[in-house]
Amino acid sequence: MADATYERAIARWRRAGHVAIRSINDYEIAVFPLKFVATGGDNSWRYVLSVVEQLVETVPEHPGMIFTNGATPEAVDLDGPPHEGVFLYKQLNVDKDPDFARGPEYFSRFKEPSLMADQSTRSGSSRVTGRPEQSSFKLRLAARDGACLVSECSVDLCVAAHIVPQSRPDVYEQVLGEPYPNLYDTSAGLLLDNTLHRMFDTLDWSLYLKGDTFYVHYFCPKSAIHFAYHGKAIPPERFSRFEDPPDPRLVAWHYNQAVKARIRGFSAGMDMKRIAPNSRLRLDDGSNQGGSTWNPLRPPNCQRTSWRSSPGTSLSSVLMPAKAIAEAYSKLGMVWLITIPFQPSLRLTDFEVVAALQLRTLAGEREAHCTNCGEANFVGHPEVCLQRKSWRVARHEGTERIIGQAHASNRGTRVRRDPLGHQTSRRIDIQVITLLGPQLTGLANAYYDLTVVSPASKADRSTSHPEHDDNPSRLVNKSLDSVADHKIRHRPRSKLPFHPVVFSHGGMLNGSTIKVFASWKQIMARGSFSLMLIVSEGP
Repeated sequence: MADATYERAIARWRRAGHVAIRSINDYEIAVFPLKFVATGGDNSWRYVLSVVEQLVETVPEHPGMIFTNGATPEAVDLDGPPHEGVFLYKQLNVDKDPDFARGPEYFSRFKEPSLMADQSTRSGSSRVTGRPEQSSFKLRLAARDGACLVSECSVDLCVAAHIVPQSRPDVYEQVLGEPYPNLYDTSAGLLLDNTLHRMFDTLDWSLYLKGDTFYVHYFCPKSAIHFAYHGKAIPPERFSRFEDPPDPRLVAWHYNQAVKARIRGFSAGMDMKRIAPNSRLRLDDGSNQGGSTWNPLRPPNCQRTSWRSSPGTSLSSVLMPAKAIAEAYSKLGMVWLITIPFQPSLRLTDFEVVAALQLRTLAGEREAHCTNCGEANFVGHPEVCLQRKSWRVARHEGTERIIGQAHASNRGTRVRRDPLGHQTSRRIDIQVITLLGPQLTGLANAYYDLTVVSPASKADRSTSHPEHDDNPSRLVNKSLDSVADHKIRHRPRSKLPFHPVVFSHGGMLNGSTIKVFASWKQIMARGSFSLMLIVSEGP
């Protein structure tokens, strides 16, 4: 079922004939304006087929082909020019219609784009003020492109546009195959005038690569000048040899989203309301709080008296599942919960992974008693089972490394891991040293001590709480605060500020850690901070 519909290219290229591609059961897959294809730099059936296969799920070892629609269908000549008519797409030796490919997506992985002009460029990539890397980004693009890449207008009227939105570090990591990719690398941007930038973000146009030449493909031109831009060739010599040209992989990602919106005309596979309603609700909420006060144990007011007075019901019997749910509804917990793994071995459909992650958090163990130690298999028992291989040290080291790498990406910042404290043999997890001073970097020299707490531990389960306090968020926060207070009382002697970073393995932060994360968010590049949250150790 389609989540959203978009204006298609055929609506803007009305005076041209069209090429309609349908499935063997007569479902429409795509409609290409004939003149759009003829003047786009690749007037061939091979181009049409390549776009169609971006709109549907392909089947390995079953290549798709386009056939004439007649009594005796014949395969088209892929090197020949398309002509007007209705044609069929079929995957060889597959007797069913193909599924539509997921997307388009843009600013968010889980929410279909609205493609409204007033909501474009919100990533802030076009600003020349603010962080130093933003103004440097435009200067390097200006040195490479010299003028607007499409309209050739002066640099003074241009902005620095990211090919993939700055708010999508996950796409950069997946497409480029690099941890912590540089979102401000010259190959990640284009120099465009303001209007073209907005229309690039609304997928009205994109760049198509054939050979080593980019061609402007204007799917939804709004004026005569936009029609004139369509098919414009941008050869490699157009770019300065001293800076990297646009990365073809990032350009291909943008083009893929554009054809799904403007050639297919609707989104597919983007509806999370039925699969993970709580995740969708939390995404739309946009809260920046580290710990949620949502209480899964508290029923509606009309039921509260009977619920508390019902025989056999006690807080201890449901406390651990409630803590797990409260953790999952924290800000960081939700980031972990809805993040889709990109490893090939874990590549399921997005819906399957989202549902599995949510169910894993809310469900208990399958066996009543642990098969390793024989104790009751309460929620979170694998975290504290003495007979299982402990992953606490590995998780601590991995999280420490990720946080250190994120700080090291800041300009003028040096990070030391596990340094010795002042005049002591005790080691501290992270020391951040600013080489340019706090006024330029926004960060002062400081020590950070990292602790990941399991609510399933005996110490945490024994944390006292007021009678009738049935809010698991407060109980988890109380445990985290006690750990932070202990760290502060036993901090090493030093003139540098000391900050305990304490959070649960499900993602809930204590009050002081929320403030630490807020300060990091202010000084880190947006992509580095978001990627740090995504790849840090989750549940």
